Amino acid sequence: MTKPDVVVVGGGLGGLTAACFLARAGRRVLLLEKKDELGGRARSDEREGFSLNLGPHALYAHGRGPAVLAELGVGFSGKKAQGRGALALADGELYLLPTSASALLLTRLLSVGDKAALARLLGGLPKMDPARLVGTSVADWVEGMSDRARVRALLLALVRLSTYSHSPERLDAGATLRQLQIGASGGVYYLDGGWGTLVRGLGRAAKDAGVVVATGQAVDDLGDFAGLPTVLAVAPETASRLLGQAIAPERVAAQVACLDVLLRRAPRRAGWLALGIDAPVYAAVH
Repeated sequence: MTKPDVVVVGGGLGGLTAACFLARAGRRVLLLEKKDELGGRARSDEREGFSLNLGPHALYAHGRGPAVLAELGVGFSGKKAQGRGALALADGELYLLPTSASALLLTRLLSVGDKAALARLLGGLPKMDPARLVGTSVADWVEGMSDRARVRALLLALVRLSTYSHSPERLDAGATLRQLQIGASGGVYYLDGGWGTLVRGLGRAAKDAGVVVATGQAVDDLGDFAGLPTVLAVAPETASRLLGQAIAPERVAAQVACLDVLLRRAPRRAGWLALGIDAPVYAAVH
């Protein structure tokens, strides 16, 4: 290609999306990805006819993702996660998870007082302003939300499910509340074919828009692009190294163990979710 107007470093969903919009705006875009295939953490592996995401992935129906994908002409198909049949694991026993009014009434997980307190808490979450909680830890926020231990434990379990993170002392309550609100308002999709379908769709959209994509091209420094606008769609640590300066506070890695069990057919009476209330675990049918 002729000399690019813009260089995008990183071929994950963020880099591909940025490249698409820049190219559609008339820029000559070069996208560089260090691995041999696009996608980053959004890649899906194919094993014996099954599509496996790199860990649990859910597309929030009312998040920015679907709107951006629609604008770029990238389609997807999948099913929304259903609350019916969801279970809670506490004290080594399974209970009905209170995902609906009827489940809240029927579950043995909570006392009568806990049920009333949880109903008030969940009913108030959509009306809360996340901006007012920025800078407050999730631990402090949850502690002030209820004086009932089981209700606080259930709220923390929902936080873990929504953020894939078990660090309430470090998590920002404002960002977490916003995530909870987005999830509660529209639910999430589990995608047919995994998130690799989004990677392939964005890859096609980028090439159709004229983006030059180069895989297997690691960027060790930005000297080759001096004077060129450059988008760093990479982890903060990588961006800090390339720029030679810290651009984000120190982060603590989240260590997650994920086991995929591949079945040709699910058991007839299987629920779709079991959520740990007193332990940071969950199982879901994706």
